[in-house]
Amino acid sequence: MENFLNYQGQIAAIHWMQSSPLNYLQSLWVVLNNLDTKIYYFSLAILISIFFKRFYALRMWWLLALAIYFTSFLKFLTGLPRPLTLDPSVGLVLAMDNLGLPSGGAMMAMIIGLYFYKLYPNKIMAVVCVLYVLFASFCRVYIGMHFFTDIIGGWLVGFLLFYGRCGVEFFFANISVNRVWSAVLTIGFSLGLYFIYDLGPSFKLLPVMIGIGLGHLLYFEVETPTDSPVDFNARKLAMGFLMILIMGTLEIVKTMPLMLIGHVFMGMLATALIFRWSRPQMMR
Repeated sequence: MENFLNYQGQIAAIHWMQSSPLNYLQSLWVVLNNLDTKIYYFSLAILISIFFKRFYALRMWWLLALAIYFTSFLKFLTGLPRPLTLDPSVGLVLAMDNLGLPSGGAMMAMIIGLYFYKLYPNKIMAVVCVLYVLFASFCRVYIGMHFFTDIIGGWLVGFLLFYGRCGVEFFFANISVNRVWSAVLTIGFSLGLYFIYDLGPSFKLLPVMIGIGLGHLLYFEVETPTDSPVDFNARKLAMGFLMILIMGTLEIVKTMPLMLIGHVFMGMLATALIFRWSRPQMMR
């Protein structure tokens, strides 16, 4: 498989890029690598929860959860290495694991680009989203984290996950119309994610998704994206930034009891942010 994908040729291309004039922007490519971090994705989902209506916030949280699951599953399935695993000299950063295909960063870049373009489908947003996808993906190749084929695979999976019948729309269609099914599906999926994957991102995402599942049960109402997606108030702003502050603190102080309590508290805050303090409407 590695011969078919011509990994040695791709590694030679990465060496060429790192020695080309692109080298003058090396600091930029390393900084852009932060677009594929857990704290970035969580912060983005929280900010969307602050400024947009419940329907759009739930969509982003579900996309984040599904992307983590599909990335880990497909990487385990393919078992293909990263460039820096085969040739450590191309690695400009440290990798948490040695599996490369598909690129989770490219997958999430595609999902985020499609997400915002679907919110505001105009030419300016199209250009911004395309540039975001390209820059967020290219930096992963430049720093030796992924092959070009990993990026293409990540784009494809991200596109299918966003639009495919097996993607988030299937789940979202069900969790939007029934109180009990919403809670059971969200909490069940989150626990499945926890047991199937490791204690890294799933451990941090688990209490938040459980909080969202309980929010479905306690504050269920059908909300459709027929009008403006914006829904902002001061309480949501305060709650959202409190979640970001807690998340940042937990990234610094990584003791297990504190992480457990902190992430459970974040799940409770997520329930209030997305459900309780959205625009007041009749509850069922």
